[in-house]
Amino acid sequence: MVAAGGNRAHLESLTDEQFTRMIAIITLTSADALRQLDPDGADALLTAARESAGIVDRELRRVTLSDGTGVLVDGSCGQTDEELRDAFEANARK
Repeated sequence: MVAAGGNRAHLESLTDEQFTRMIAIITLTSADALRQLDPDGADALLTAARESAGIVDRELRRVTLSDGTGVLVDGSCGQTDEELRDAFEANARK
């Protein structure tokens, strides 16, 4: 993770629970890629990731940002992907 640009001090400061939740969120954000890599096992892995992240009562939706990264949003959110992307990127520039 550090080699990919992660802050070593921040990563080392995470508790085991925080680190597990972070990995679960990364897994959920990468659901499409995971389904391509392991079509038969992806649903079980995604279910485990949702449970470990504590996100079992919500439908999630991935919004892809301009740089190709993604963010997870509540699936019931009424905003379009474009509106969410614009808002997220405008907030990131602040």
